[in-house]
Amino acid sequence: MMADMSARTWPLSLAAAALLSTGADAARTPPTVVEVLSPGGRVAITLELKEYEGRKATAVYRVSRDGAPLIHDSGLGLYFKKDVPLDSRLVIADVARRTAEETGAFGFGKTSSARVRYSEAAVTLEETAPPQRRFTVVLRAFDDGVAFRYMIPRQPPLDIVDLREELTQFDFAGNPTAYYLPLEFGSSYETFYASASSRDVRLARDVQIGLPLLLEFPKGIYGLLTEANLTNYAGLYLVPSRWPNGPFESRLAPSLAGGDAKVRAAAPFETPWRVLLIGSAAAILESNVVRALNPPSRIGDASWIKPGKSVFGWWNGYYMPDSPPFVAGVNTPTIKRFIDFAAASGIAYATIDGTNDEAWYGGPVGEYAGQDVTRANPKLDLPEVLAYAKTKGVAIRLWTHWKGLENRLEDVFRTYARWGVSGVMVDFINGDSQERVAFVDEATEAAARHRLTINFHGMYKPTGRERTWPNVISYEGVLGTEYNKWDAVGSTPEHELLALFARMPAGPLDVHQGSVRPVVPEKYAPDNRPVTMGTLVRQLAAYVVYENPHPLVADSASAYERYPDLLAFIRDVPVAWDETKVLAAEVPHYLVIARRKGKDWYVGAVTDRTPRALEIPLRLLGPGSFQAELFVDGADAGEHPESYQHETLVMSADVLLIPLARAGGYAAKLSPR
Repeated sequence: MMADMSARTWPLSLAAAALLSTGADAARTPPTVVEVLSPGGRVAITLELKEYEGRKATAVYRVSRDGAPLIHDSGLGLYFKKDVPLDSRLVIADVARRTAEETGAFGFGKTSSARVRYSEAAVTLEETAPPQRRFTVVLRAFDDGVAFRYMIPRQPPLDIVDLREELTQFDFAGNPTAYYLPLEFGSSYETFYASASSRDVRLARDVQIGLPLLLEFPKGIYGLLTEANLTNYAGLYLVPSRWPNGPFESRLAPSLAGGDAKVRAAAPFETPWRVLLIGSAAAILESNVVRALNPPSRIGDASWIKPGKSVFGWWNGYYMPDSPPFVAGVNTPTIKRFIDFAAASGIAYATIDGTNDEAWYGGPVGEYAGQDVTRANPKLDLPEVLAYAKTKGVAIRLWTHWKGLENRLEDVFRTYARWGVSGVMVDFINGDSQERVAFVDEATEAAARHRLTINFHGMYKPTGRERTWPNVISYEGVLGTEYNKWDAVGSTPEHELLALFARMPAGPLDVHQGSVRPVVPEKYAPDNRPVTMGTLVRQLAAYVVYENPHPLVADSASAYERYPDLLAFIRDVPVAWDETKVLAAEVPHYLVIARRKGKDWYVGAVTDRTPRALEIPLRLLGPGSFQAELFVDGADAGEHPESYQHETLVMSADVLLIPLARAGGYAAKLSPR
């Protein structure tokens, strides 16, 4: 439930009524500075009108924490296709302030309920010369971040918004280290992170940065720049300034229709939120701000949405070493074998996908060739498979290329629902133009209408839509262990840690979990039946460390046969949590996360290629002793990554000792006694 209904995002048609006038005196002497302090008083975002880059009465903003600047004066504004930029010759026409608190469910994942407080000012700006266009900048300050967005009311010059570019700038204070994704438009966000001082990144004239962007400021303070509530708009990227040492500038993903307009919509209109999470690395990982900047759930009765794990034959190459009397692949006996494995292992879902060469509906996987995604290939008797899964108590999810759904979402999803399919994995979206974002919005809503859960692969970063549409259960938007099937570098321990720190705060993170075929990093080689780098326990820890309401159990049945205790842990570990605490974190070297379900705590830890021995105060999880089930790297796991120890004991000590081999991990279940 919403604790304060006024905390909802305003519908633009009601914005004028919602704004509270600052009074007649303010009308006679308009303010030039508006500061918003977070409820705790530590974080501030300020809007000011001043001379900036040679233009008078230009809107700029700045951000600070405890008085220390994080973003210096940076430009605000919008550039429409047929008009001069809307960024200068401005006056503040109105300011409306409020404080609000939101509590309740923010989607499945890190917490079952959260409380988010913020202070807000909606600053209405108007040009002092014709055509006297108006727009509002809404500023919010949280104790762990800031956010702002533009709101465009309906007005004669702007009945239709043809947005050429955002003029939003980001002038990061000092010279923070940047952990960033170098991206081109039209990508799946699946690339390796780079790191450099922000000054050096500014000097790299040809770089374009995809969000989220992680910034390391002095004194252990981090900032994570991303966007929230991305709907009917184009994704935001950053590029270095045209001027030496200038601020980073915005670039919106271009329209697939071509032309200068990157966003076209009817007014009234609002942009996504531009968000900077602020605090320690732990605070950023625990933050709920991105979700809180999205509207509350639009699904009334969400009891049909049940997060859970899924077996996934594509990742392991449908490996069946027992030489069955059939060719393994996307066919009836193979899928039945995976359903049997799911049923025997207590895994709730089985996903029907494809091989590297053929989708379950026939034809190529990576390039859509016009196949009908409601007709299975001749080798797969889908009605028989669906009926068989029902007898086994396993729910079926279907993978599909997004283009197979284009222009026929209702027809396809209605058919899947009639078949009794539980959900869909939609892949190869590859881009965040306004058109691609609109498709994701439409697919999400159509799936909800037909009571289908949905997760997105080949996808841009999350922006919190899972709060509004909790049937969205996970996203890719990252280079995951699927790359170990073909990439010479693969998913390295260092990359995985950067993804946890730089990508996961934006939302759920699907990386193809569950491998039980580990190798030391120097022995890695790509293969269709892939291995993973690091210890076996590291892969177990992934089910705790990664926020993912729909993790895959991606290895083959035969691979798990050697490790029944590991498979039991995978079966039992929850996927949606009541509480999340980051116990220890050092970017980009190691991370320890504890997640609570009911009275039980699960602890997961991963490290880079440096072995470590961490001591974590158990009082962080509450008083008393714990019955503990531990999975620990073996003493020789640095060279033999399959080595591990599994033990159960009572822990009454004040400190949890976590030994980590190189590229190692740790997984534990702690139950209060």
